[in-house]
Amino acid sequence: MKDYYKVLGVESDASAGDIKKSYRRLAQKLHPDRNPNDSTAEQRFKEIVEANETLSDPQKRQQYDQALKGGRGAGSLEDVFSSFSSIFGTGFNPFGSNQQRRAPKRQDPTPDSATVDIELSLKEIESGNATRMFELTKKVTCQSCRGVGGSKMSTCAPCGGQGSLIQEFKQGTMAFQTRTNCKHCMGTGQKIINRCKKCSGTGVNDVNNAYKVTITTEKI
Repeated sequence: MKDYYKVLGVESDASAGDIKKSYRRLAQKLHPDRNPNDSTAEQRFKEIVEANETLSDPQKRQQYDQALKGGRGAGSLEDVFSSFSSIFGTGFNPFGSNQQRRAPKRQDPTPDSATVDIELSLKEIESGNATRMFELTKKVTCQSCRGVGGSKMSTCAPCGGQGSLIQEFKQGTMAFQTRTNCKHCMGTGQKIINRCKKCSGTGVNDVNNAYKVTITTEKI
């Protein structure tokens, strides 16, 4: 079970305002528009969106907290989110409804690391050393706009800068409300205007660097 508080970098007793503030900060940093072709940032962005959708809704947060503390089984909480999915058609389920076992995969690199595949021949291993050249692309903050993505930020009109929209629905004689992230600003409450020409509004630029690595082996 994912710890959504750790995903957003807040304490379990964080206020709604702190959760919203942390989400907006991370969403702006990890937004796909600012991190094109970055699978790690894309995955982190999906995680914070998932976490925010649960923790920003009082009812969902209460149910999640109960499950996190062991007050309720994960299965019962999964049923709760499955019911939301059937109503809204969002497919949202923090536990993953697919119960099929998947083969373990190599962990994706973190923002401060990189993974490089290097193949060595048996002859190179026996010789004790091998040399390889490779290039890595690193994302750095755009100096032109200082990472903002543009010269100005405007309040998102559809959500009024709240970063979320309230949807109402009825089930029988009961009325319910649910809060979802605004798709127009991806929950940040702001939109970039006058996009930076150097980074195309992403706030980052790609820098390519070449590296040389020497691999030494020894028999044991």
